[in-house]
Amino acid sequence: MRFLNSLFGGGIADLLTPPSHEMDIANEASVRGFFKEHRPQLVINTAAYTGVDQAEKEGEKAFSANALGPGYLAACCRESGCKMLHISTDYVFSGKQKSPYIESDRALPCNTYGRSKFQGEQSVFRELPEAVIVRTSWVYGARGRNFLTAILARARETGTLSVVADQYGAPCAVTGLAEALFVIAEQMLGGRFEPGVYHYQTKPATTWFEFADTAIKEAFSQGVLDSASKVLPISSVEYPTSAARPAHAVLDASKLEQALGCQMPDWRDELVQVIRDLKKD
Repeated sequence: MRFLNSLFGGGIADLLTPPSHEMDIANEASVRGFFKEHRPQLVINTAAYTGVDQAEKEGEKAFSANALGPGYLAACCRESGCKMLHISTDYVFSGKQKSPYIESDRALPCNTYGRSKFQGEQSVFRELPEAVIVRTSWVYGARGRNFLTAILARARETGTLSVVADQYGAPCAVTGLAEALFVIAEQMLGGRFEPGVYHYQTKPATTWFEFADTAIKEAFSQGVLDSASKVLPISSVEYPTSAARPAHAVLDASKLEQALGCQMPDWRDELVQVIRDLKKD
């Protein structure tokens, strides 16, 4: 989660990123205490329970962080006159629609994680109708636990990987997403961004298999991997998980493109830069 006390000249000042032991989003008293002490002007809520499969066993934890927590934040924002930018997910959709989802399409999550995130959206707007919600998908980066770092770790261990090839979406580098969020935040503070739901997703749509295959080839090309593991396409049936996944979670980001006056990035270009950042490490 990011608290912005001020933005100026395209730069960010007084940026607070409290760890959970300093502010527990699922604890209303903890949230109110943090607000009272720091009095933020804008909140970017990236806090979430993201264990999609584990959420099937820990539904209460998922709903506490993803549904109740955002509501606590939104209530505090409303009471203090603070603006709020909340991050949600493509998993609020069933994935059964073949055309890209627009913001007004019906949300129909297919798993506990998706239901908790959609309920979080509802909690935010119930407390703070003027909030901004950005849905995104397949977020990855050069550090931390994510699909890219997991795939590269597996590639170092084995010569062959099997990756699902019948789930469609688009990978979004955390660097590109963060840049877009800061631009939105700056416009919100300046009163130049309309409240509502927006979709952020790179182009073009792809599959986990294509993303993994491209990532391993690029990592080998840049010297991050000593050899290029073979990536085999498999179906979702061949890779069973505790939680169902949306098969076609492609988001239409044209509303956000129009609001920001720019095009969404190509995920392949972002991937090249992220792996370049990995190489620096």
